[in-house]
Parts: sequence; structure tokens; C-alpha cells
Amino acid sequence: MRMKHGMLGVGLYWCIVEMLYEEGGYVLHSDYERISFELQIDTRVVTDVIRSYELFEYNDEYFWSNSVLNRLKKRADKSEKARASINERWEREREKKRTNVLRTNYEPNTIKERKPIINNIVKQSENGKSNQQFNNHNGNGKTIWDRSNPIWLQADNEGGEEDS
Repeated sequence: MRMKHGMLGVGLYWCIVEMLYEEGGYVLHSDYERISFELQIDTRVVTDVIRSYELFEYNDEYFWSNSVLNRLKKRADKSEKARASINERWEREREKKRTNVLRTNYEPNTIKERKPIINNIVKQSENGKSNQQFNNHNGNGKTIWDRSNPIWLQADNEGGEEDS
């Protein structure tokens, strides 16, 4: 093949082998023109490389490479063994988690966020007098300063008086 087609024939052979892998091991004879178009090679050269050098097997409909089929089979077997192994592993994990005992102290695995509710919000003006007052239900009695907005937070138990 190298004497007749040179490195073009060698490259064509390996391109056809790659196409066989992509197509699952078998390619139709009617794809000779597609192959020659994709590789920009004369259809006669493609036909010659496939049929004349005993590199590929063929019948009336398909051509294939036995070595490609063997490697695809090994790959499929290995993949199937890996799939069976991982399924067996996951089944063992599921069996460990199964139990006939009911939980008595069931706690959900979600984290519930608690937001404080403030009793009195008194907005201070620049001269120290209150502009607005809002009611809530916290009752912790702590005064909190919000630096982004001058708001004093007071508890109801202070009687709604402003801190000074």
C-alpha cells in the first residue's frame, strides 16, 4: 500500500480506523464517497485501500476491521464490569442505610434560620428627636446601631424612650 499510495495511503488507513471506532466498528460501502469527501481523497484510492490490502474485512453491505471490533468489545466489557461494580457498591451503601427501627428523635437535616424581630425602631434625626417609630416583638432590651442608616433599635420594655 505504501509503495502504491505513499503516506497518503497510511494516513487514509488510520483515518478509516478512526471512523470505524466512531461508527461502532462497521461502515457501509455506500459511505466510500462520504469518506473521500471528508478526507479530500479520490474515491478510487479509498476503495483500493479498503479492498485490496486485506486490512479490512467486508461483505456485500459493510466493511470492518477485526482488531477494531476486538478493541471495542474489550472497551464495552470493561465498561460493563465497571457499571456492575458501581451498582454493587451503591446497593451495599443502600443496605447499610435500611433499617426496621423507627427514629424516635427525628430531626430534619435542614438548617432553620432564625431572624430576630425588633420591638421598637426609632429613627433619629440629626437633632436627636424621633422621626418614626415601628413596633415588633423581640423584647431583648438591647440598643443596636445600624451604621448604614442612623436607626436606633429599642425594646418595648424601655417604654419606647429614645437612647441618648
